[in-house]
Amino acid sequence: MNLLIIKNPDKFWLKIAKELTDLKKVIWVGTSDNHKDLKNFTHSESILCKKKIKIKNKIGLNNSDFDLINENYTFLNDILNRYTANYSEIYFENKRRYIIDCYEFWKNIILSYPVDKVISRRVPHRFYDNLIYLICRNYKVPIIFLDNTTEIYPIKDQLKTGYYFSNNLNFRTALFKKKITKKNQKLAREYIKLIKKKSKIDLRPNYFKNKINIKPSLYLKIKMICPKIIVFIYLFLKSYLVKKKEFKIIFEKEKYKVREASNFEILLHNYSSQIKLKNYINYYSKKSLYAESIKKKKYLYLSLSRDFEKTVCPDGKYFKNVNFIVDYILYYLPKNYYLVIKEHPECMKINNASFINRSKSFLDNIIKKSKKIILIKVNEDQVKLISNAKAIVTLTGTSAWEAAILGKYAAIFGTCWYERFVSIDNIK
Repeated sequence: MNLLIIKNPDKFWLKIAKELTDLKKVIWVGTSDNHKDLKNFTHSESILCKKKIKIKNKIGLNNSDFDLINENYTFLNDILNRYTANYSEIYFENKRRYIIDCYEFWKNIILSYPVDKVISRRVPHRFYDNLIYLICRNYKVPIIFLDNTTEIYPIKDQLKTGYYFSNNLNFRTALFKKKITKKNQKLAREYIKLIKKKSKIDLRPNYFKNKINIKPSLYLKIKMICPKIIVFIYLFLKSYLVKKKEFKIIFEKEKYKVREASNFEILLHNYSSQIKLKNYINYYSKKSLYAESIKKKKYLYLSLSRDFEKTVCPDGKYFKNVNFIVDYILYYLPKNYYLVIKEHPECMKINNASFINRSKSFLDNIIKKSKKIILIKVNEDQVKLISNAKAIVTLTGTSAWEAAILGKYAAIFGTCWYERFVSIDNIK
């Protein structure tokens, strides 16, 4: 049996692979290192589709392939942007051609190698595992995902965060078997019982309570005020003296060519992202109000999600663009109500600028929609905002789950682990 495993081949996964088939029949995808004794694609090779594996016959694309690519193009495009240093400068035709070429590359590996089954530790959240998933779905190749996302479970009168990594596979399997054997048991009922029993105790998990430090480091503060020419020289020297820590790709401007970005190009991209985010933070600060100013107002509360992130794309589905959510809410918003919006604290961290998709125009597009939109300072207490709101709305954020714990109704637009809770509506 030929297997394709989207995982780094550590000892645990090598053991699983040996129990299923001969290791020579396994293709490892998204590995951190190039294992010479195994058939594997590193993370960079998986995105660039560089490495070649012997296949029986090359297969072209048909109408069903193009229909599938067109149907999922916006998702694939957004996910690819996470790994692209110059995504704002790419010609549409080149980006589309690259996505089609990558789809064809993985289709040939899966169908011509051929791959009998695909195993992945996580649900699709990267560019190549989404392509692999789409191809498997289209051609009915068995594929299994062992992890959905971070989940929270009530254990001994406490809410525990469950990170089910591969080395917890036995515990994870036993837990799910236990749930299946109990008739009509739903996770929501477990929470309700616990909340009723311990109603006077703060049942929110720790990551709800902990404030995120959004203050930039001293190094970043200096970097932001230095003349650009000084920063460029510094980054150029750093690119040779410090080992590359990130992987990005570059699309050539004048011809169709995609390559790995150099260390200097990545550092420049990060610096440019930091400047853009700094301007966004300053602009948001000017446009936002303190929670005290809305104390007597009737409002719905919308907490923004972090972007780029799996919880936005693909989990956000067609509502991954927050403008769609805002338009939807404004259409149904009662006349005497306001829409209160607060930014995700992680989107205000200059350190993570290369992984954040925010700009002044992003904010303008939202606040110009209606005078009923009120922005709230990012450091304001979310518990108070939720408690005073008539209802809570989010894409897939945990604010809806926190609202449910506090006894408030909430609505989500994407898919997430708590979506079936009784007081949460999933808008589709």
